[in-house]
Amino acid sequence: MGLFSPPTVEAVRARRWTVFIVSILENMLFAAPLFGWASLQNMLLSFGCASQLCIEDCQYFDGEELKAKYLAAQDEAGLAAFRAAKGNEQDKLWNDALCSTKYFSNYSVDEWSSRVDEKEWVMGCSNQASSMNSYYTIGTSFLSGSTMVYGLIMDKYGTRLLRLSGMAAFAISCLLFVLVQSDPRSMAWLITPAVLLNGMGGILYIFTGFQLANFFPAGRSTVCALLIGSYNASAIVYPLLFLAFDNGILSFRGCMLFHFFLAVASFVEGWLDTPVEPIPEPGSENRPIDDEKDEEKKESASDEIPSFSSVLFSIPCALSLITMCITVLRLSYYIGSMTIWFENAAKISNVTDEQEIKSIVDENTSLFGFLQPLCILWSIPIGYVLDRKFAVSKENPKKLAEAATNRDDGIPLLSENDRKNEKEVETADSSNGGSFFFYYFRRETEND
Repeated sequence: MGLFSPPTVEAVRARRWTVFIVSILENMLFAAPLFGWASLQNMLLSFGCASQLCIEDCQYFDGEELKAKYLAAQDEAGLAAFRAAKGNEQDKLWNDALCSTKYFSNYSVDEWSSRVDEKEWVMGCSNQASSMNSYYTIGTSFLSGSTMVYGLIMDKYGTRLLRLSGMAAFAISCLLFVLVQSDPRSMAWLITPAVLLNGMGGILYIFTGFQLANFFPAGRSTVCALLIGSYNASAIVYPLLFLAFDNGILSFRGCMLFHFFLAVASFVEGWLDTPVEPIPEPGSENRPIDDEKDEEKKESASDEIPSFSSVLFSIPCALSLITMCITVLRLSYYIGSMTIWFENAAKISNVTDEQEIKSIVDENTSLFGFLQPLCILWSIPIGYVLDRKFAVSKENPKKLAEAATNRDDGIPLLSENDRKNEKEVETADSSNGGSFFFYYFRRETEND
């Protein structure tokens, strides 16, 4: 096999543990970093991205003067309404555009009112916030909404081309963010294709990695659970980059280029470790082949297997889709609104200094990202429980095979030797306090 030739399934199987561990790391780095949008947004706003939207309303902004004028013009009823309002609701009474100077190191209206054409004019406002939220909405919508199309493509053409395309798309998104930083006003529109490629490319890391579970017959559910957990854990990427950015370790350009080179490295790994042909299900490669009988069984099975459309529009599938849509929308809305909520909470708590409010928001949005790797830890018991249930169901492999494949030829999903090993593992596992790792490594050792 040449350097530029795709690997065979057997070649990848020989290094399956390495490929699996690398896939988890890749998911953590690239699968859904937009879940850490609040930290990325902080970096973008710090150098005035889309700040031109604030010039009209905030060029001569002087917070103290505006607030004093507003209060002086109010009667008793107006003052009572002002005191009753809280947080951003109160600010909007005297600062309708919600102009904010929190990204200035030293702001004075006399100095900056004449410098609105400079990139260093980093005023924030409600129009800018709306624009940034639209970018986030586009990215997360395509991250989740493109999955069905990807599934159809994978069914027809396999995973190699799709996985490499996703890796390349993610790398390009990093370069687009670098271009945005070079001219944050005129190049702000590049955030749209950047978040599109980021979301659509990132989700392919996890979708094309699920077939790795076929290399681990005794722990397929655990493998899938770990891949999903690492996908959620990718929310930590931008908080980590923001930490380096905020402490002066890396510039924004440096952060994005660092992420870009990691994406390029993952592309090389994907080229070397992703086979063209699909990874077969456990046991399928050992079944005897008889062309005539196989063709007859395919024809008879095709009459019994429900069509894709009938499954898609079935009640269980519809309910699952609705549940997942609600779950994803709830999470996406929380991530998109997180900055506003934390900022409002600080103001309700009588924190008035903008730099202090910014510090509170930065700390709490970063904390959200730093908590997400816990998803990996939680995925282990979830996958283990599922694998245990499947192991118990293999007590009657003939019945399971008929139910799963609509076959009546009595061919079990596991060989006699596999079933013997499965029972030995269950007995040993029970005597070791239900240890996941004992169960997993013992099973894999016996398979080898």
